[in-house]
Amino acid sequence: MRADRITQAADLSAVARALAATRRAEKQLELTRAELHHAIAEALADGARQADLVHFTGYSREHIRRIAREAGIKADR
Repeated sequence: MRADRITQAADLSAVARALAATRRAEKQLELTRAELHHAIAEALADGARQADLVHFTGYSREHIRRIAREAGIKADR
């Protein structure tokens, strides 16, 4: 029975490492996505067309508009 507990503890430590790595990756994704949204907002402010950003990013028109609104930019192009 004790050997089973040791095996379970080893399995949980692998899970803990994987969970920590996942949380780090999620945090990095959050930061990277914020950078992308900032770049999209800047492009819109500089005159980029919404349709071009939709095509380039794969985001929907509504998502591009949401990013623009959050940045205080009117994106009706």
